[in-house]
This record gives sequence, C-alpha cells and structure tokens, in this order.
Amino acid sequence: MKKFVVQVPIEILTYVGTIVTIKGYKYNQYIVETDNGYRFWVFQQEIST
Repeated sequence: MKKFVVQVPIEILTYVGTIVTIKGYKYNQYIVETDNGYRFWVFQQEIST
C-alpha cells in the first residue's frame, strides 16, 4: 500500500477520502489517514474548524 505525506487543506482531504484516524500529532500538525490508505499532514487549525 502506498504511503506518502503532504501538507494539504482539510477540504482536499474530505474530497480524497474520509478521515478515519489521527495517526499522530507533532508541531501543530496532525497526520491523518484516509479511507483509501493515504496519509497527510494537516494543520491543527484546519482540523478543529
């Protein structure tokens, strides 16, 4: 399964796939994994809208 990390807006994440889990928290960024198996960095303020 391919994994990669990229900084994207939360709107892009919801378009790509549903966020199923928060994998980690570091430097005011969350690592989230979508239902299609990709991981993304998302800034905290964009998650807690």
